[in-house]
Amino acid sequence: MLKKGCFLLALCLVLLSFTGCEGNDYRTAMSLYENQEYDAAISAFEALGDYKDSAEMIAACHVELGKQYNIAEDYQQAVAHFVKAPENEVAVSSIHNILFNLITDDFQAHITAATEALGEYLSDETMRLASFVGSGGGEFSFDSDSESYQQLIEQAELVQADYTNIQSVFPEEILQLCDDEVNAAYECVRQVAECAEIFFLPANVQNYILSKVLPSTGATPNKTPEEFARLVTDLENSANALH
Repeated sequence: MLKKGCFLLALCLVLLSFTGCEGNDYRTAMSLYENQEYDAAISAFEALGDYKDSAEMIAACHVELGKQYNIAEDYQQAVAHFVKAPENEVAVSSIHNILFNLITDDFQAHITAATEALGEYLSDETMRLASFVGSGGGEFSFDSDSESYQQLIEQAELVQADYTNIQSVFPEEILQLCDDEVNAAYECVRQVAECAEIFFLPANVQNYILSKVLPSTGATPNKTPEEFARLVTDLENSANALH
């Protein structure tokens, strides 16, 4: 009996020593968190496994890091941290706000400017072609030196640059961790950007003009203004749904 009692006592002492070590490590991790050393705190909490609320504290660290990157306007890093706290309302709301701002700031502004330039170019060139047809001859060429044409090209390039930026913040592996609202809005962004890349091409614009003025040529545009306008409306609706 004495030997058995000694064994149980030794076992208890071992268990207490392990518990004490975890307790000390947990307090160290909490101290790192309270001192805003979030990267170090994440590593410390991860080493604790499922001890106490270590998982929740890891998520809390990611939220705080996300806030810091968000303030610094490093949205790529901010979102990368926020998605690691999917149950946190602040993290989810912040992801929504970041995507909303990316859509409604430069991206939407450049789409609007490109659409306006396109409208002017369509109007000018349609009238020129109609006048040429009415005059009954000669050789017609579309104007590639007009201000509206140059504006169209410039704004179209900016739209694609904006889309590349949004892709960098929301790559595929991040989207897989985001909720349905974010994925729906991003899909609209993708459709608009891909349509714009085709729609704003001079050759496609010119085919559209030919299809309206001279349908007998059989010219067929890959995209139409009506289709693009519908996609832009869908984008606006999905962006608003993030709020």
